[in-house]
Amino acid sequence: YFEYNPAKEPKWALSIGNKVVLNGHYIHVGNTSVMDRTNRYFPILLRGDNNFKIEELPYYTITFDFRFKYD
Repeated sequence: YFEYNPAKEPKWALSIGNKVVLNGHYIHVGNTSVMDRTNRYFPILLRGDNNFKIEELPYYTITFDFRFKYD
């Protein structure tokens, strides 16, 4: 599973308005690369239902933007 801030560093905590972007092997919050703030696992979306669990964030949105759709 993908984990942001597994060390629980207070200075890396997400706040309202932050956007975590996973673009291939590039992970950013805003314009800052945050790969060193993760557990270095890359999520893989599989065909069918994919379940997500968000912890410790009271408000969040998950969106996907795919360049191509494969059947």
